[in-house]
Amino acid sequence: MKTWIGLTVIATSLSVFGQAPKATAPVAPHRSSTHAEPSTQIGSPLPMEVSTSVEPHYRGMNASAIFDVLHRNIGVIKASEYETKTQFDARLQRIMSLPLFDGHKVGDQYTFALGGAWAGERSFSSEGGDPLSYLRGAIQTSYNSESQILTVTLPIVTGMASGMYDMAFGWGYDVRTVGHHVGQNAFGVKMAVTDSVIHEQTLDFNDADIAWLESHCEQESARSDVKCKVPVSAARARAMDGSIRVALGSTLKEPYTAEDSGTQKATIDSPYENHEVRHGLFISPNQLVIYDGRTGEVVAQYIK
Repeated sequence: MKTWIGLTVIATSLSVFGQAPKATAPVAPHRSSTHAEPSTQIGSPLPMEVSTSVEPHYRGMNASAIFDVLHRNIGVIKASEYETKTQFDARLQRIMSLPLFDGHKVGDQYTFALGGAWAGERSFSSEGGDPLSYLRGAIQTSYNSESQILTVTLPIVTGMASGMYDMAFGWGYDVRTVGHHVGQNAFGVKMAVTDSVIHEQTLDFNDADIAWLESHCEQESARSDVKCKVPVSAARARAMDGSIRVALGSTLKEPYTAEDSGTQKATIDSPYENHEVRHGLFISPNQLVIYDGRTGEVVAQYIK
């Protein structure tokens, strides 16, 4: 397993929201177990074409739970040096037809919501002045009252793999305290250290996977944030303030999952030792729905 220092990535992804979190005091856990029975944990996808609304408080599907099922039952799928492209493609077709949970197959449509929290979780609040707004698939919104345009921004973070798959949307971020110990630096100074585990879940893809969005949304460069501009009246924008969500319809694609980990050691200024795990779920987006997370009202819908 390669070493991944997660906070370097997080600092990049969080820079648009403010100061990125250093090894700070962990916040109480908010994410329910992803190892529970899939039938109660994973959720349901949206149809490829939605009408004027989705279910109120729609939260999409649980990417962490889907990662767990895929990683446990299928693992990381890569081409072998002993198989031709035709043979590998045939193997992928067989994998796509495999049952995953509740009648869903690997090759089916999945929907992941960005913004808000998974059902049963509390919102992740920041402590100590660290604006952790990337948590739970953060999105940004701004409104121009002169042009009456609502801008919804989907931040791009660094992907799990090199090569084509080098971009991702952040879906979830979880910090939990697991213990304490006494640490000592090179000068013999002792300090109480808090041990925490950080789990990050991303939705990984490549630039070709979202190229179809160019006709609907803006992206300054291949790895810059995606910005969708929607005409919305001031009254409507005010009513939806703080509740805008983005549903990302997608299919899963090889290598399907990736896992990486690393540790950030404590220092005198930051006495927190963070053990970090990052899970990547590989997707190919084909639908983007902007909606009001409270009422379910659809603001805009783009389909590949």
